[in-house]
Amino acid sequence: MSRFPLPDVEWERTQPYFEGAVVGELRLPRCANCAGYNWFPPERCYYCDSDDLNWEACSGQGSLFSYTVVNRAFVKPFKTVTPYVTALISLAVEPRVRLVSYIVDCPPSLLEMDMPLDVVFRPLPFFDEGALFAGEAPIVVPMFRPLTAGSAS
Repeated sequence: MSRFPLPDVEWERTQPYFEGAVVGELRLPRCANCAGYNWFPPERCYYCDSDDLNWEACSGQGSLFSYTVVNRAFVKPFKTVTPYVTALISLAVEPRVRLVSYIVDCPPSLLEMDMPLDVVFRPLPFFDEGALFAGEAPIVVPMFRPLTAGSAS
C-alpha cells in the first residue's frame, strides 16, 4: 500500500480499466443487452438494468464537457504538477458517459468547451520520492489531449 492515496488498481470493479491503460486501451463496461457503455462500473447496466456487462475497449475519442485549472496544490505531491487541468470528458462512443481525467499537451488558455479530444496513456504525474514504496510501479491512467489529424486512433 502506498503512502499517498493512489487508485486501487487491483480492486475487482476497476481492475480491467487500469489493466487496459497499461496496454494502451480505454476499457469500459458495456452492456450485452442494450450495448450501452457504463461508467463508473456498475453491477447492473445504468440504461436497461441488465447484469450482463463485459469490459470492452473503445476508441477513446470524446469532447471536453467541463474543466477546471488547478493552480494551487491541495496536497504536497501535486505541487510538482501545478497548474494542471482536470476535466469531464464526454466519450464519442457513449456521450452519456463522462470520465474524470486530466487534459495534457494543451495550455489551459487554448481549451474550448466541446473541443474534440483523444485519449493518451501516461503515468500519474505527481509522484515525488516519498509517494511510492520501493519497487511500486507508477500507475498508468487514461488522460486526454486535443484531437489532431495525427492523433486519431
